[in-house]
Amino acid sequence: MKKVIRSISIIKAKLPVAEMFGFNSSLKSSTGGQGFFWLIDVKYEPLPKELEQKVVTQIRSRKGITADEEEETAPVIDVDLPAGLEGLSLDTLKQAITVVTENNDIKRLTIDSISALKLGMDEKQFRHELIRFFDYISSLGITSLIVAEIPSSAIEERFSVEHFLSQGVVFLRLIRVKDEKIRAVEIHKLRAVKHDLTLRPLTMDDTGVTIYPEERVFVSGLND
Repeated sequence: MKKVIRSISIIKAKLPVAEMFGFNSSLKSSTGGQGFFWLIDVKYEPLPKELEQKVVTQIRSRKGITADEEEETAPVIDVDLPAGLEGLSLDTLKQAITVVTENNDIKRLTIDSISALKLGMDEKQFRHELIRFFDYISSLGITSLIVAEIPSSAIEERFSVEHFLSQGVVFLRLIRVKDEKIRAVEIHKLRAVKHDLTLRPLTMDDTGVTIYPEERVFVSGLND
């Protein structure tokens, strides 16, 4: 039986992470399923000037932020963490944040979602790394909003390590009431700040999030 050895082309390239989404599908499609790639986290560097406005516009569109709203806010770091991206870790995230904060007067940091980094780690390793990361975030002296995703059942059962490390915990919940699902917000804790403990309904649309502070969500077992 004659063996046919096909030629293999190896291409080495440096790509921004934002351009990697959907890359695997495109590669498989264009090579008949034969192409494959390795991803290595190389370094962080400033975005080229010619791409800055494009990226800013994409983020504003995704977040529903108008140009006027952007100008009124303080300088922020907005980190979107895709699940399952190879080479992603709390250490690489820390390096990226350090590069930005060293040269800019950043006032606020948002990370969505820290749970993406939990994939590929065991529970013990994740807790250890997260404690170190929260210590680092605290040392920056900026307001930080860290988004985490947890099952609804875990909210009532136990505190996660994120709860203990955070100064405040706010749950955005999707609750079934009879034949429909209702979005609600619950302030679980705000250290040293008096706060509302009532489960309040909220809505989400293209204009943002609206909370109804005069209304309550009544669910058996939650409002007793």
